[in-house]
Amino acid sequence: MLRRRALPPGWYPSSPEAIRTFVDGAASSVSSRTAVAAISPHAGWRYSGALAVQAVGSLHPDTSTVVVVGGHLRPREAPLVALEDEFETPLGNMPADVEIRDHLVELGAKPDERVDNSVEVLLPIVAALFPEARLVWLRVAPDTAAVELGEFLGKFAAGTDHRFAVVGSTDLTHYGPAYRFSPGGSGDPGAAWTRQNDSEIIAAFCENRVIAALDHANKNRSACCSGGAVVAATFARAMGRRFGRLLGRGSSLDVRRDESHVGYASIAFSSSDDRSSP
Repeated sequence: MLRRRALPPGWYPSSPEAIRTFVDGAASSVSSRTAVAAISPHAGWRYSGALAVQAVGSLHPDTSTVVVVGGHLRPREAPLVALEDEFETPLGNMPADVEIRDHLVELGAKPDERVDNSVEVLLPIVAALFPEARLVWLRVAPDTAAVELGEFLGKFAAGTDHRFAVVGSTDLTHYGPAYRFSPGGSGDPGAAWTRQNDSEIIAAFCENRVIAALDHANKNRSACCSGGAVVAATFARAMGRRFGRLLGRGSSLDVRRDESHVGYASIAFSSSDDRSSP
């Protein structure tokens, strides 16, 4: 079975040449490739593609399986996993890691049959940077089940010779009339409120305070897919990486001025003592 591309070209380029040019350019700023996990945004590449490349590019170059964990689920919804054996990208099809996929199904993950950007938009980046790797497509709700999944993936990775990496996919605060959320007002005050809201959850992730991050996201709407990010942070902790390093952050306001805007951040979990504040 093949999972075909479902997002239209506006999300990411269609040609292999355009993909490679974009990824090569954004990856040139990656200074370290030692991470076992990362948190990445998932908007269209025009807005957050460079940050996404930095996140995926921070992973160890010998990574053989990349688990991309998105969200867009409500609390207490069951995890969703893609059951296809291959994933279509402009750079060619990438194989699924069938072994870990089947274990996730045994744990109760349901088939993911919906179109979703939180995972798909990152697949061409993985294909460009890890062309020999296998993939797992997973989506997780913003609740403590994400912690349990991160711990499971850590135990699974510890029991195999394969090098696993986890990318948690989430954008940050969705602010303004388009999202019916404007607690800080409009204009510059609203943008400042958004940046502070983003800073608080970024700090929680960098310090690997996953329950605090979940609570902040659910109470303050500071992340749209916090479950995916929690899986990545919990996996990193299970692999001995206590802290995350902020690689970069941004906002859709950097590209287009609008009363409605979204925040983004890229975080890498590289070593036990590598921390950074936003």
